[in-house]
Amino acid sequence: MIEGIFQVMLANILSLILNLLNNFMLPKYLTIDSYAMLKTYTLYMTYAGFLHFGFSDGIYLKYGGKKIRDIQKSEIDTCLKSFFMMEIVVAVIVAAISRVICDQILLFFSVGFICCNFIALLQNLYQATGEFKSYGRALNAQSLIVLTFNIILIFFFHIDNYVYFILLQILVGVIVSIFLTIQFNRKNPFVHTGRIMPMSLMENIRSGFVLMIGNLSSKIFTSIDRWFVKILMLTVDFAQYSFAVSIDTMVNTFITPITVTLYNRFCVSREEADIKRAKNILLIWVLLVIAAAFPAKLIIELFLDQYKIATTVMFFLLASQVFAGLVKGIYVNYYKAEKKQNIYFKQTIVMIVFSIAANLAFYLIMRNMQSFAVTTLITNIIWLLVCEISNKNLRFGWTSYFFCGVEITLFIILGTYCNPIMGLILYLLSLLVLTRLMMKDCFYEILEIVKKYAKRLLQQKR
Repeated sequence: MIEGIFQVMLANILSLILNLLNNFMLPKYLTIDSYAMLKTYTLYMTYAGFLHFGFSDGIYLKYGGKKIRDIQKSEIDTCLKSFFMMEIVVAVIVAAISRVICDQILLFFSVGFICCNFIALLQNLYQATGEFKSYGRALNAQSLIVLTFNIILIFFFHIDNYVYFILLQILVGVIVSIFLTIQFNRKNPFVHTGRIMPMSLMENIRSGFVLMIGNLSSKIFTSIDRWFVKILMLTVDFAQYSFAVSIDTMVNTFITPITVTLYNRFCVSREEADIKRAKNILLIWVLLVIAAAFPAKLIIELFLDQYKIATTVMFFLLASQVFAGLVKGIYVNYYKAEKKQNIYFKQTIVMIVFSIAANLAFYLIMRNMQSFAVTTLITNIIWLLVCEISNKNLRFGWTSYFFCGVEITLFIILGTYCNPIMGLILYLLSLLVLTRLMMKDCFYEILEIVKKYAKRLLQQKR
């Protein structure tokens, strides 16, 4: 289980570097207004998954734990063709609505969501069948193409119009969709073996609808803060907050592989000892990954002076990733593997209601955009506690709670009051010492895994 996680994480290093360059380049060279409009499109795209009505999630559940070679070719072709035709019909309806209400961003969304959902479907097939290397290559290809075209638009054509950058994202979606289809077809040739079948469409929608609602609710939960900023505050505030969210999303590149890997593993085996072991290592890993906030703060202070206010928001959002990562990586995958999507859905709805109330309350008290980041942290802590209470057999020990609490507190204090370099050194030093003292077994296990992969890389070079 743990080796699979590291395999996908290593594959995502290139994607992280590419996203790093992209996320710092756009706010540097685009105006606040143009950047805010681009991020508005990104916010709309958060809800693209609602428009496959659970079909993609049904595929995820249907093939979880299987191998690509075990899936019938005609079955794959029938799924993809039926899915694609459904999305075209939905896109026409959304485009018509956008024209009626004169919403240009929604019009772009009506085109962009097709490829977004098609990519999500293919990625679900990759993830469910354990094709992690192929998934990683697709992720890297998408990031590289976006970065390359952004550089061309900014430095060669000196374009600042958000429309071009949105059209670029749509174009990249088309390219990656074709790339993923070709890659999957090489593994299990399926093209021209099936046909459009409404019954197949409805079957997968029925099986995945509850999970889709749960996933959509989760996306609503994670984007509530941005809607509050967009509605209640100025355009400049939304641009700055969205920039902090983009750093949060970029760092999440190293957390998402947990979701990718553990679901496939949980479908095969759900031994409590294995899950607890993965949970502790995941905690240490996420605490390490969020240290990226310190170099990000340094870059902001040196090159993006107009986004300095976003650093405080960034540290609170990244702190919340520790708890969100545990919920999504362990509990959500566990619920999916156990076919308990209803529990996941109910918890998400409760958390959405709580988050809306908490965001409004904290805004009325603090009257700034930092209030929404603080609320995000608090709501994610509460969600993890709800999962812990509901699953006694998978709970952390008190040592893990104390370890996590101390590290999160240090992370926020050092990020707020220390210069980035000193803050990074002190945070990593505290993480190393406390992991060795309080999480000894995990500490040595991680060392062994790192040694094993280092030896493997050296052997490959030779």
